[in-house]
Parts: sequence; C-alpha cells; structure tokens
Amino acid sequence: MPTQIYFGLHNSSNVPTDRVASLLSIEYLDVSQCTNLAQLCRYCYNLESVNCGDWDMRNVDSMLWLFEGCNKLKEVDVRNWDTSKCKEQIDSFIKQI
Repeated sequence: MPTQIYFGLHNSSNVPTDRVASLLSIEYLDVSQCTNLAQLCRYCYNLESVNCGDWDMRNVDSMLWLFEGCNKLKEVDVRNWDTSKCKEQIDSFIKQI
C-alpha cells in the first residue's frame, strides 16, 4: 500500500512539465492511507481552487511543499483537516515569484 503520492515536480521527478501544468482538479483524491503528502502538487501551475476539505488527513505526518509553486492557486478548502499528527508543514502553500 503506497504511503506517498505526488503529481507535481520533486527532486527525483521525471514527470513532463506539461502534465504537471495540465492538472486542474484533485478534490476526489483519497489520501486516507497516506502518511507523506510532501510535494503532492508542487508546481501544478494551473490549479486555481482546491476543494480538499473532506480529505482524511489524520495519518499524514508530512505535507512539505504540498502546493508550492501553484501560483494561480487562490483558494484551498482545508476546513475539516485533522493535521494533529503532521510534523512537517514547511512552505506547504508558498508561491514562487
């Protein structure tokens, strides 16, 4: 069972940039078994709004750079997130200028 998933660019990624840029929605993603969401949507340039308030985040212990570089992102719904186990949250929502 995977404990980490990602769509964005990360240190060892070979994902073509056009695929990352074309990601528009992730709201139905099931992260309930994940412990590491670091770099999940890093540099997913076309994300503008993410309705992920119903994600089951109770097992996540890292969300480093979760939405880093998503410069069009204006709204992220995190209303029901339980991040009490999360120890790493550095730059989860930082934009790149």
